[in-house]
Amino acid sequence: MSEAVSTTPVRPVSKWIWPGLLIAGPASVIVASAITAIFVVRHPDGLVANDYYKQGRLINGKLAQLEAARSLGLAKPAIRVESSVIRVRFERPEMREPIAWVLAHPVDPDRDLRGLAYPVAAGEYAIELSTPLDGHRNLLMTDAAGVRWRVEARL
Repeated sequence: MSEAVSTTPVRPVSKWIWPGLLIAGPASVIVASAITAIFVVRHPDGLVANDYYKQGRLINGKLAQLEAARSLGLAKPAIRVESSVIRVRFERPEMREPIAWVLAHPVDPDRDLRGLAYPVAAGEYAIELSTPLDGHRNLLMTDAAGVRWRVEARL
């Protein structure tokens, strides 16, 4: 018996390496562009406000409230943080109305704490928390009745 010998030449693999590398560059750019496009569509930029005019008016309102607190002598209260109680003392001892407070989390608005504080002494309020503070918080206080003034402090 005679064996059939193949006469076709065997091409070396190295002949296909350079075309493969040349195709890999543009192919990876196409894949990266598709991934970026998917990411942009699923996660829109939250920094740009659609209602920037209303946002500006709200900022002006907040600035007016801060100025009203300054003119009433409420801008710099003495704040003392204890384990689960925040004590706030205003310079005006005649304050006897309840204040609304917000402990704003710096990153996650779902972790904000809100409530009303009633005076425990002349010009002094105690904000009682269910758990001790974790990390930095911004304390925002306003008059509970009409939000005429606003005080902000960083804890």
